[in-house]
Amino acid sequence: MISRERVISTLNHKIPDKVPIDFGGGRTTGISGFAYDNLIKYLKYKETARIYDLFQFLALPSDKILDLFKSDIIQIHSLKPRFGIKIDKWKKMKMKDVVFEVPHGFSPEIDNDKNLIIENSNYKAVFPKNSYYFDYTKVPFKNVKNKKSLDNFFKNWNIVSEEDIKFIEIYGSKVRSNSDFATMWTFGGNIFELGYTLMDYQIFMEKILTDKKLINYYLDKILERHLENLKKYLPRIKNFIDIILIADDLGNNMGLQISPTLYREIIKPREKEICKYIKENSASFILLHSCGGVGELIRDFIEIGIDALNPVQTSAMGMDPVYLKKEYGKYLTLWGGGIENSTLTNGNMDYLTDEIKKRMEIFSKNGGYIFSTIHNIQANVCPESIIQTFYSANKYGKQYL
Repeated sequence: MISRERVISTLNHKIPDKVPIDFGGGRTTGISGFAYDNLIKYLKYKETARIYDLFQFLALPSDKILDLFKSDIIQIHSLKPRFGIKIDKWKKMKMKDVVFEVPHGFSPEIDNDKNLIIENSNYKAVFPKNSYYFDYTKVPFKNVKNKKSLDNFFKNWNIVSEEDIKFIEIYGSKVRSNSDFATMWTFGGNIFELGYTLMDYQIFMEKILTDKKLINYYLDKILERHLENLKKYLPRIKNFIDIILIADDLGNNMGLQISPTLYREIIKPREKEICKYIKENSASFILLHSCGGVGELIRDFIEIGIDALNPVQTSAMGMDPVYLKKEYGKYLTLWGGGIENSTLTNGNMDYLTDEIKKRMEIFSKNGGYIFSTIHNIQANVCPESIIQTFYSANKYGKQYL
């Protein structure tokens, strides 16, 4: 099988020739630029880490790395994945004594404490000098009081342009014509997560209980813009997109962030509208990224048309690998869950290999599994662990099908 056939067979719950591998196929299965820099230096590859996702500071894997790890999935990039900054031109910039290629329009301010700052009238994001990615410190709706202020913001927020669509068209067509990869486009489509990101987490959580009328209006505005953008994108890009990644972080390590009842009342119906539109207007599979202990909602995900779930955060409450495979493996492709983050960072190669072998034995039986790490590989993961992870995943990717 070629990569695309392998991935599509898996998503259709047919047994592939081996478990598909995802390294950097999306913005939730990628690698920190700092870890990537260490990796290419260890391998003595003559390349510079290129940072396409500035917020998470994720590197764009080179063809050489994708080939080394036998990755089956490649990301079809949007023109402005973060902060409205285009990724069509690049420049070199030094950060924490490492030289990266960054988008040409990335020109953060530097404060007196040497923190990097990106700011406009709606938000402020800070890259602390002791951190490895940005955090929002100012958001547009922390003090929102009425519908009028929401209407004014959404008039101009996140409107897809012809330039945006054309970029994906050219990029995606080139990938489809020149490779056998399965293709994945990160649409996002967040409802819950974007709700609290734009409003401030505490304020949003208070208002979903104390001012549901305003919250419902607010979330309808978000949904409206998502659907407007899909209507512009899909007719032009659907022929070369195999998987559309949507994201809504509904859980944490201790379980859900909101009750199942509240999810089904205000979030699920809107997620369902997004999935319905994608299914009715493309042949793409839908991958949902939702961190944490989301086990109580997996049947809901299946009901609204989700084909695969990522990152399968097995350390979180209610996310036992054996249980997930047994209960949902016939209906949902599990995408991730390949290795605990703590195992990746502890440097014990024998333990790491054994854990991946066990995960493959659980998840890959009868198909319906795509291997990736649990979320992005963080900055402190050593090259040896990364290499051993994907060597082991490929080694055991046929054994238990």
